[in-house]
Amino acid sequence: MTLTEGALKLLEDAVGRDKVFTDEAVLYAYSWDSGPLSLLTLHYDKPMFMPDVVVKAETVEDVINTLNVANVEKIPVTPRGAGTSLSGNSLSVKGGILLDLTSMNAVKSINPDDRVAVVEPGVVHRALEERLHEHAMFFPPEPGSADMCTIGGMLANNASGVRACKYGTTRDWVLGLKVVLPTGALVSLGSRALKDASGYNLTQLFVGSEGTLGVIVEAALKILPCPEQRTLIIAGFRGLEEAVKAAQLILRRTTPSSLELLTEKYVETMNKVMKHFKYPPCKAVIMVELDGSQVEVEHGSSFVAKEFKSVGAEALEVYWNENDRAELWHARHHAGFTILRMFTSSEVKIKAAHIHDVCLPLSRILEYLRYAEEEASKLGISLLPYGHLGDGNLHVNWYVDTSSEASIRAAIALTKKMIEKVIELGGTISAEHGVGALRSHYVSLQHGPLLEYMKRIKAVFDPNNIMNPGKLWPEDEEDFLEQLLKKVS
Repeated sequence: MTLTEGALKLLEDAVGRDKVFTDEAVLYAYSWDSGPLSLLTLHYDKPMFMPDVVVKAETVEDVINTLNVANVEKIPVTPRGAGTSLSGNSLSVKGGILLDLTSMNAVKSINPDDRVAVVEPGVVHRALEERLHEHAMFFPPEPGSADMCTIGGMLANNASGVRACKYGTTRDWVLGLKVVLPTGALVSLGSRALKDASGYNLTQLFVGSEGTLGVIVEAALKILPCPEQRTLIIAGFRGLEEAVKAAQLILRRTTPSSLELLTEKYVETMNKVMKHFKYPPCKAVIMVELDGSQVEVEHGSSFVAKEFKSVGAEALEVYWNENDRAELWHARHHAGFTILRMFTSSEVKIKAAHIHDVCLPLSRILEYLRYAEEEASKLGISLLPYGHLGDGNLHVNWYVDTSSEASIRAAIALTKKMIEKVIELGGTISAEHGVGALRSHYVSLQHGPLLEYMKRIKAVFDPNNIMNPGKLWPEDEEDFLEQLLKKVS
């Protein structure tokens, strides 16, 4: 849409002209995130996801005033944190207002006795962790983008990461929220109590809603004491079958805080950027982190090492030093970006990663990976699987030549096949990155007629459909890759 001068004036009067931006360079910057969709639309004359205006909210009142104007004028609103989304969750599919919440970044309170921290949505995960460590506490969910992502974005997308094997997702650590509804009403959901059995759990309805129901402006989060000890065990295997078998043996007897899978290409490229360590150069690598008491972790590490050896691990290292573990985890967290080093300057200049974010029952993982490899080979695509093996969350990624119609068509074909297969095996199309715009055209394959109930719930909270349209389900019949084909052809 194009914002009218009258609507823009109302917005400037409501929140202050100094918080409203219409400069084209600013709008262009906000048309990008960390995912592939913006790259895939470089063939358009104008960036596909440019908002009409950016509002940088500094207070709850700014959010209320913005939504009051937007609801009356029926202007789409896209809430945004740090823009680390990989699914296009924070891209303005329908233009309108991009509501930047990063300036609302106060840690309002930390109460170790109650095990509760109260934060604004713009707080960066790492900044919260640093504050919590002063109290010997921590917030268990840890996305790979922890150095950059905001708590508001984590809440909106129910983010998780490497610790989900033991600690679950963001949803499991939310006690209460303050939310500004599309009508401008400010509501409090949940409480600061550690248990609540008083009616419908509307707090959890908003966690993972991707900004489609309202704007989260405050969260009460559960926190835990830091574990006494942590250790990291890394083992290399000759193939995926041995690695998955080792993981299954471990998970039958213990619950590590993390259990990660890396495959050959990731190991190869990650070793190029490591300063002091190297991952074992094997077909498959498993990373296991254990935390808890000193005795518990020592016993657990001996058990894990024994199980790795029983499956024929080709390499095995145990890391007790915190700095050593930090370097190894840093490389793992940035594996998705480090892998770009595999492309040389002689190849196509623009490669867009296709981010696959499925989750399966642990017993079906090998079947799924074999199917994916077989289908990809038919289309001439090389798959790069890795992910959170401990909870079945796999990122089976590949890279798309954005200037090639054949490459894009292959991406479309493989995406649908892999999504259909994951649903057949009892899995989900997204485990931690959300649906966003990237997967919106596939959500009906998983949820079928239940999608209509989701739409009815949205209509109760957002009757004018202004909140983040185009996310969770499509606004248009044709998906973005199909639209892009018309530009490439």
